[in-house]
Amino acid sequence: MFYNPPEPPVTDSGDVPCEPPSPAKGKAETKTPHACVPAADLGDVLTEQLEYLLAHGGCCRSGCPDCVRLERVKDYLLQPFSRHLHAA
Repeated sequence: MFYNPPEPPVTDSGDVPCEPPSPAKGKAETKTPHACVPAADLGDVLTEQLEYLLAHGGCCRSGCPDCVRLERVKDYLLQPFSRHLHAA
């Protein structure tokens, strides 16, 4: 079971209010409003990351962290196909 936190209220401007940071000891509390940017759509984030990794792959030094990520993602996403090939 996953925890789904309650949706924060959205202001008229579309901003999601956040709790302001606690003032440091000895400093006066400010009344500046703070707002959070709403989270991006998960599918959009995953698609963007995959497009980045595909465009990046294989064009740099050995052991590049992004190339390593690309290999891990490819292995994971192609896993169902490799099982099917090995079972045949």
